[in-house]
Formats: sequence, C-alpha cells, structure tokens
Amino acid sequence: MTLKKIIFLINGLFFSLYVTLSFAQKLIPNSNIKANQTTFMTKDLKYENMSIVHKSSIYHNKTPKISGADLGLTGEKVNKHSLLNTFKRTFSDERIRQLLPEGRIVLTFYVSPSGNVLEVEFILNKTTLITATELEQLENNIKANVVFNFNQELTKGGDFFVLVQAVRFSKVLDGTLE
Repeated sequence: MTLKKIIFLINGLFFSLYVTLSFAQKLIPNSNIKANQTTFMTKDLKYENMSIVHKSSIYHNKTPKISGADLGLTGEKVNKHSLLNTFKRTFSDERIRQLLPEGRIVLTFYVSPSGNVLEVEFILNKTTLITATELEQLENNIKANVVFNFNQELTKGGDFFVLVQAVRFSKVLDGTLE
C-alpha cells in the first residue's frame, strides 16, 4: 500500500468516527438520546419545537402540591448573574454565536421549596445544534450554580415548584442575561 492510500484510509476513519460521534448526540424528536451519564427523552411539540427531559425524571409529569404561580413566586435568583455564568461555563462565545440563529432555549426549572434546582426541562428548535452532552453539562451546571430565593412562608407545604425562563442566546453573548 502506498503512503497516500494509508493517509486516505486514516482520514476516512477519522471522518467516519467524527460523524458517528456527532450524530449519536443529535437531538431528534420522539427519541431517547444518551449523553455521558444521562439519557434524555425528546418529544415533538408544535411550532417546530421539541422538549427534552431526563428519561428518569420524577417531576416532568407531576403536578406540584402548591402552584408557584398562585403564590406569585417570581423565581428571583439569589445571584442574578448565576444563569449567565452557567451558560458561559457550558458554552464558549464561539458556540453561542453558532446558536444565535436558533434564537432561544426555554428552561423549565423544577425547584425545591428551599430554592435548589432539582431538574431542568428544555424546549429547543427541532433542528437545534445543541447536543445531548451539552444539555447534560448545562443541567449539571444549573443544578450546581442557580438557586432561587423564595419567601419561606409562601412555600410552606410545597414539595416543588415550577419556574419557566426563556433564554435568548443573544443575551448570553452580550452578557445581559439575568
């Protein structure tokens, strides 16, 4: 075999490996996708969107004992820049630039009465460039860094609360996300 053929075969193997790894993580509606430690379920939604949640989620289809909306819970974060910092830890500025055409990601936080994030559900475009591994990292970073401040008198008797926030990638890039 000539050196050119060997180099061609090696390049072909690397390209095949890259394509396989890239598309194995691709989020596809109505499927289960494995990240490093987490398996996500995706569900087709209206308007070219899909929801993504842990396959083992215990909050996704559960109704809280007390509705946070009824209590007027606004979901004020202890550190108003914690979500921005979380996105910056998860995605580079270059990666955020790649995601700008998608517009936004919607986060549904399942939060304990003490304000800790228990789980996160994501709503993304069906054609998102975000991978399952990136979502796994994002969720882990959110759980570790984002805490909400609640009036403990209002949350007494609640098991968990649901808070929703749309995050525009442009606000992450320009640093104005709160």
